[in-house]
Amino acid sequence: MTKATDLENRLNVLENQLEEAWDLAELTQLLLSQAEEKLINYSKEALRAESLISSLLEQLEACKKN
Repeated sequence: MTKATDLENRLNVLENQLEEAWDLAELTQLLLSQAEEKLINYSKEALRAESLISSLLEQLEACKKN
């Protein structure tokens, strides 16, 4: 195998690894976006739950007074 062929093979390997790394980076970005969306939804639900609990506690206090 000539030196040029060896270098060409190494370059091909590096190009393939770069493409794989790029694909993984894109997949990671997609997963992060999905996780961010879920986190936002969970946060909204937590705020609604907190509001509901506060309302129920207020009602409970009102009932205790009566």
